[in-house]
Parts: sequence; C-alpha cells; structure tokens
Amino acid sequence: MVKPQEKINIKEYAKTAGIALIILGVIHLLLAEILSSFWGIMLIVLGIIALVYRVKKIILIVGIALIFAGITNILASLTSISIFWTILGGCQIYWGIQEISRYKRINYNSKRAK
Repeated sequence: MVKPQEKINIKEYAKTAGIALIILGVIHLLLAEILSSFWGIMLIVLGIIALVYRVKKIILIVGIALIFAGITNILASLTSISIFWTILGGCQIYWGIQEISRYKRINYNSKRAK
C-alpha cells in the first residue's frame, strides 16, 4: 500500500541535508580520536553533492549511506564492550530505511501525477 503523496520541497530538503551532512563530517574530523575520519570525509562529500545536485535521488543516497554507516557501526561494536555503537547503528539503519521509503513514495507519487 502506498501512502498519500508526501509534500516535500526537494531543493530545501537537499539543502538542509547537505548542510547537516557537512556539519556532521566536520565533527567527525574534529573528533577523529573517537569518530571515523573516513566517515567525516564521506559525509562532507555527500553534503557537497546534496548542495550541488538538489534532486530526488539525494534522498535515496542519504538513505543508503545511513544504512551502510549503521552496519559498519554495528560491526565495529562487536569488538568493543560499548552498546552505544550498536544502538547508534540500529538507529542509523532505521533512519536510512525511512529515507529510502520516503524516496519511493515521492518517486511513485510523482510518476502517478504525470
């Protein structure tokens, strides 16, 4: 079952997501002793892409990146005693699935409207 058409301004969504990703990337780089500098660079690159290419596919890209980050956080938590990374990874996977679902709804509804 497809939910009713979701109203979303793609350009504003991409701008907000881009800025948030860049900020998170910078935080990763500043806290490289705790957080992954690799992910910091990836987040900054994704943020720049979101700001430059303000299209629907950004929602899908953000969703996939969140799922991948969640999986890597859960895998990394297997070697530590901290449950924090497992919980964070689970939240990231859930958020990523929500973003992919949003993309599918918007994509489906925009094709239906034509």
